[in-house]
Amino acid sequence: MESSETQKRIISLGKLLVEGLERDHSSKPVTHWMAHYVAQLIVEAETATSENKEMAQKRCFETVLMLWSHRSSLPHGSRPLEDFEPLFETLNRLSPENPRFWHNQYLRGHEVALDEEAAQTLAVIESIDRAARILMSELLSFAVESCRSEDTLRYLKNLMGETEDADIRLAVRLFDEYGPETKEAQKDGQHKQLTERIETLNRFIEGAVKMRNMMQARLS
Repeated sequence: MESSETQKRIISLGKLLVEGLERDHSSKPVTHWMAHYVAQLIVEAETATSENKEMAQKRCFETVLMLWSHRSSLPHGSRPLEDFEPLFETLNRLSPENPRFWHNQYLRGHEVALDEEAAQTLAVIESIDRAARILMSELLSFAVESCRSEDTLRYLKNLMGETEDADIRLAVRLFDEYGPETKEAQKDGQHKQLTERIETLNRFIEGAVKMRNMMQARLS
C-alpha cells in the first residue's frame, strides 16, 4: 500500500482529474460517466470502514493512476497541463535540428588553430547563437507566464517531486527556470543581466544589418 503522503497526493490528483472532466461540455456520456465513477471511488476510499478501506483505496488509486497514464487522450479542456501543450510542441520542433548538440559532443575540448578570418567568422556564429539563446530565454519566460493558470499550478504543486513523467518534469523545470517566482528572486541582479543582454542583441542587430546589406549587394 502507498505511503500516507502518496495516498493524499493520489486522492488530490483524482479530484483534479474529476474537476477537469466535469468541465468538459462536449456532452460525451463516457466523459461524464468517468468523472462520476472516479468521484465515487474517491468518496468510497475516503469514507470506507476499516474492514473495506484497503480494498476501496486500492481500487481508487489504481483507477486514478490509470486515468492519469492516459491523460493525453482526455478531451480538450480537461487535459492536465493543457496550457503547456503549445509550449511543449514548440520546444519539440526546436530540439531535433539544434546544432549545439553536435558541437558539444564532438568539439568541446579540442583546440584547432584557425586563421584570423576563420576565427572571426566563428566568433560571429557564436554571437548569433548567444543572441538566439537570449531571445528564446526571454520568450520562454513570457510563454511560461502565459501558461500560469490556476489549474496548472494545482497540478504542478500536487505532482512536484513525485513523478517520472517527462512532460510534468519539463513543466516543473520550465517554471523553476523561467517562472515569475524565479524572476522575482533574481531581481537584484536583473538590471545588470538585462543591460548585458540588450547590448548583445544590439550587436547582433548591427551584424545582421551588415550581413543583409552584403547579401543584397550580391543580388545586384
